[in-house]
Amino acid sequence: MINLKAVKLDLKSIFRNYLFIAGAIIISYVTYTHVANYVDYAPNLSAERFNSLYQKDGVSDIPGVPTKNSLLNVPLKNEKERIFYAKKDLISRLTELAKQKEATPEEVTQEDLQLIKNELKDDTLGVNEINAIVEKYIGIPGYFDFYYMNTQNANKGYEAYNQYASGKVAEKGFPFYFGMKYHEFLLLYIVFFLIVFIPIHLFFFVKKENIEILRYRVIGFFSPLTEKVLSLLIALTTILVLNNLFYTCIFLIKGLGGFSEILLFWLNSLIILAPICFVCSASLFICILCRNSIVIFPILVGSILYSNYPKFYDDGTVRWVVRPLSILIRYTESFWENSAPDNLYLHSAALVVISVIFIFVGNLIIRRRSNVF
Repeated sequence: MINLKAVKLDLKSIFRNYLFIAGAIIISYVTYTHVANYVDYAPNLSAERFNSLYQKDGVSDIPGVPTKNSLLNVPLKNEKERIFYAKKDLISRLTELAKQKEATPEEVTQEDLQLIKNELKDDTLGVNEINAIVEKYIGIPGYFDFYYMNTQNANKGYEAYNQYASGKVAEKGFPFYFGMKYHEFLLLYIVFFLIVFIPIHLFFFVKKENIEILRYRVIGFFSPLTEKVLSLLIALTTILVLNNLFYTCIFLIKGLGGFSEILLFWLNSLIILAPICFVCSASLFICILCRNSIVIFPILVGSILYSNYPKFYDDGTVRWVVRPLSILIRYTESFWENSAPDNLYLHSAALVVISVIFIFVGNLIIRRRSNVF
């Protein structure tokens, strides 16, 4: 049986903790700075607004290659389109190199550049044939491969973007796609906050674990560790709820979603509670086991590094992999092409089950140490 008085007492101490209040404000603010610009990418952009956003948030990975903005680019449908836009990037880069006076490994003259342009006018050329043409003039094998591998989407203009984004919104609603990026960053910064907050919050609990049982007058088996995990989880869920309410207001004010889309946004946000529950229960278990809350700090830092694991595919795409016991949920850089990582829901269920096991074993340890049996 859970001692609700103990939960209430612990919640009061958390909500009155200046570190928690400051952490909640910082978490909300930095999450907002990362996701606020996604609201601007709703469909029906004008040509002026499209061009403004493209330059504002775009990046250029290669000097001389036009700015790219994966948020506004439209996915390319086939290999012919990929080759067409990759050739444009290649020619832009070679044009920039031809203007340079300094010697570089990719040195190309104006005459060679014109010859390359003439040969690349043939729309039937494949990747290997373009590689052979470029190598003939600049002497670098496989030079075009880099541009081809990095071209999965392209700027097709505001009309193509509006049509593509409108189709995505009609399929699942804007809050669904926004929610994935929002949940990713919110969970990331909550975990960062827990690295600092949990060792400090649990310091006195570890020092006085025997007194805790007498103080809360434990009834039943699931105490006192259960109350600690529950109070932490409720406090962190409060941060989630307040942020959800804020973005729900934005959706309603800007007309970005109806009731069903916003409800799905709220339901999908529950997925981040699984890793949060796991972090809280695992941290408490480690505290009880080691009788030291400071040891949590390096373990959580290592867990973040372990969880941040991208997988690179042959076509140039990057997909984040959910590793066993991962405490982060990462999505691809793209906005409209986002999807849940493989086995995400199975992994989340496993985290909840393992959390219960940690609480069960931790309670057993602390009660035996306190001579309750």
